[in-house]
Amino acid sequence: MSCVWFSGDAYRDFTVAVLLGAPGAGKTTAALHMVAYDLHRRGRAATYEAAFEKASEALFLGADAVELVEFLLANVDGAARDWLIVDDAAIGFFDVESTRAWSAVMDALKVVRNSIVRRGIIFTTTNRSYVARRVLGNATLTAVVSRRRLPYTTAEEGRRCRVYDDEQAHEYVVVKEIAWMVRSQDTLSYSKAEMRLYARLVGLIPVADRFAMPGRVEEAHVEARRRRVRTQLEKARTLLLARRAEGGQNE
Repeated sequence: MSCVWFSGDAYRDFTVAVLLGAPGAGKTTAALHMVAYDLHRRGRAATYEAAFEKASEALFLGADAVELVEFLLANVDGAARDWLIVDDAAIGFFDVESTRAWSAVMDALKVVRNSIVRRGIIFTTTNRSYVARRVLGNATLTAVVSRRRLPYTTAEEGRRCRVYDDEQAHEYVVVKEIAWMVRSQDTLSYSKAEMRLYARLVGLIPVADRFAMPGRVEEAHVEARRRRVRTQLEKARTLLLARRAEGGQNE
């Protein structure tokens, strides 16, 4: 039977992962499976299905950065959770006025280990977003999420999932790590060095109903996006009205 596979290299003692991808690529689903895979392999759930349900507890869905900060503050003195998923629907849009606030959030998340989160934090965001640029410097894993047909098949072996070559292509939500590496010779004097971009597969999620986002989580995810849009439109209206008022005073 097919299964979800993640490479052990996708995880660190404390993981800060950034999952990039276009809207609808499956970033949030991939984040949930990344958490579920870790929970299952460490025996925190009897079955993978139970681990996938438990993973949804790590997903934070809010409308803007204020709710994220309030959530983190409320959890500082509580029992640390295994994982935290900060979805792009929760982060919302960051403007110039929030850059210092976001820097403070990132400084807090750098030392969050064992105070709020034990195993790691996963951010999901789009390729060109401001948030991605701010988070990337602190990431232990940077990966692109997309849907692809690949000549691989997955199969369960105990609590683990294995990947095998297959003549037939299957559709997956693919998690591909992107990393910059320096290639050089080990010499005592200067030698030529090259910075190159490398990529490898670190996650394969079969496209199937049983691996899709749970219905209740999907509903909460959609509602979070509605709230984000509403919040941003209200902010835009406030700014426009303020500008209109300033224009009236200058006449």
